Amino acid sequence: MGQNRRPIIIVSLLVIVCLATAGYSYFQYALLQLHVAFAEGQTVYFEEDRRRALASNSPDEIVALMESTVNYYPSGTKQPTGTRVDRIVERARNLAAADMILRLKQVTGLDLGKDPAKWIEKHHKTGNLSK
Repeated sequence: MGQNRRPIIIVSLLVIVCLATAGYSYFQYALLQLHVAFAEGQTVYFEEDRRRALASNSPDEIVALMESTVNYYPSGTKQPTGTRVDRIVERARNLAAADMILRLKQVTGLDLGKDPAKWIEKHHKTGNLSK
């Protein structure tokens, strides 16, 4: 009788393993979909700030938009740090900030380098970015 039950136990264990694996895979897929949806929202936000900054002639407005982009859900908040999705989001953030800095250079005639923090710091210290 024990010999007859052995195949049933093995098949039952295999079914349990398959169901557990399928459940885990579905959970991982759903989590990835959530992170991709967050990433889409973040990159749309950056692009909107970038578009508004490039259309602006106000250093105050451009700096405010850049500060908003730089500080909006930093790496490790909506995306696990270092993941592929996080790197995509951070690349979009950095490109938007770089374009805003180029616009600030055009509008102000200043060159404080490529680091957004320097532009933001100067703006907060002086209240403006005039020479």
